[in-house]
Amino acid sequence: MQGEPWQIRAKGAKLTQRSLARLTGKPENTISRQLRGEFGEVPGYLIAIIIAWEGMEADEREDWIAAVERELERRGK
Repeated sequence: MQGEPWQIRAKGAKLTQRSLARLTGKPENTISRQLRGEFGEVPGYLIAIIIAWEGMEADEREDWIAAVERELERRGK
């Protein structure tokens, strides 16, 4: 996967734009535009999430999303 565009890497790892939106608290359309490079380089936080996601098992991914959603809910977002 190394050297692939980040949008392709995310898709290859079964990381959807919806999941990225849930993990970041950003709208899906913003994630889509960032992955396409509409604002310049793909942001580092998306790169970090994609790399981490690639190294996780399915249950770890679910746990991560749930933990982030709990924290965002706690914050009222």
